[in-house]
Amino acid sequence: MSGIINWGFQIFVVTALNLRTIRQRWSSSLVAIVGIAGVVAVFVAVLSMAEGFRKTMATTGTPDSAIVMRSGADGEMTSILTRQDANIVGDAPGVRRGAEAR
Repeated sequence: MSGIINWGFQIFVVTALNLRTIRQRWSSSLVAIVGIAGVVAVFVAVLSMAEGFRKTMATTGTPDSAIVMRSGADGEMTSILTRQDANIVGDAPGVRRGAEAR
């Protein structure tokens, strides 16, 4: 029983000390709060941009469009084709051209 009373007394003493020194700590506490809020805001903004970019990439295009990527590319954004490569793809059989493309 004395362990529970001692534990409760320690909680009371720590709480009382924190309440008595709140005037000395308000500026450092405010800095910590603003810093944490800033980190959360940046984190939410980055995640929002990533989700928007993902949805944009997933919902654009038409069913008859094809994606041509260079060898070794793991996504659309990391693939680069030269003008010569684009001409080779455009001249390939089965690719619609001009009025056919509409």
